[in-house]
Amino acid sequence: MPIHSKLIELGFLDRIKQLKHQKRIHLFPELNKTDKTNSPRASKWFARVQKQLGWINQTPKLDFHSFRHTVATRLQQHELPESRIASILGHEIGKSDTFNRYGKGYMLETLKADIQKLNFELVR
Repeated sequence: MPIHSKLIELGFLDRIKQLKHQKRIHLFPELNKTDKTNSPRASKWFARVQKQLGWINQTPKLDFHSFRHTVATRLQQHELPESRIASILGHEIGKSDTFNRYGKGYMLETLKADIQKLNFELVR
């Protein structure tokens, strides 16, 4: 998956190097697995951040999955095809032989251009 240039600018690749140097295999080692995913830990972490920032009882509701909803919505507003948005979100693309049996996914350059359409500037 391509990485948005804003994340690179904020030091994401430096974090990867630091984790490799520490011989860590997970991007977020502080989220100890509770089952097959990190989701329960990440969700609890986000709930603490929400409380600290006063994001409780907001309209619209902000929760751990708001990030995914926002990305899907913003890419949809750029009129990207559902199949490319699904690829970026890590979702399965339909139940057809066309994509699931014969298709090998999108070129990284295509997904990189799609991801770059996301604007991460703070909205105030």
